[in-house]
Amino acid sequence: MDSGRKLSEAYQHYMDRHRGTKKTLQEYESYWRNHVGPALGDLPVRQIRPDDIRSLVDKLERLGRAPKTIHNVCGFLSQVLGHAVTMGWAPTSPYSAKLLPKNRAVKAERDHFLTIAEANTIINAMHTHGDAAR
Repeated sequence: MDSGRKLSEAYQHYMDRHRGTKKTLQEYESYWRNHVGPALGDLPVRQIRPDDIRSLVDKLERLGRAPKTIHNVCGFLSQVLGHAVTMGWAPTSPYSAKLLPKNRAVKAERDHFLTIAEANTIINAMHTHGDAAR
């Protein structure tokens, strides 16, 4: 078992072998550069503890990052840590979803169903404007 492999090395090894889309790779690089790397990159993967991950989550919350963003960043971190375990650089992953904030659904805030009166107002406006509504 390799005792000194840093998370930054595990990240690079993972990214060199990842077969995601260009967009996914760009997102992962952004998560690393902006959040994970500065917080945990210099730590040996065997020494990363749940408290280190919770500290990252706390920092992201203080920065005002949305729960979904925090989940995405930590999901990526979980993949890198899992890769380190697979490669034998750490015995287990310290990651747990229990370390994350509740992922409040924003969908309910976005969705808005029209009342019958609102729908009729739109329909009547469409008839009034004729071709403009097509």
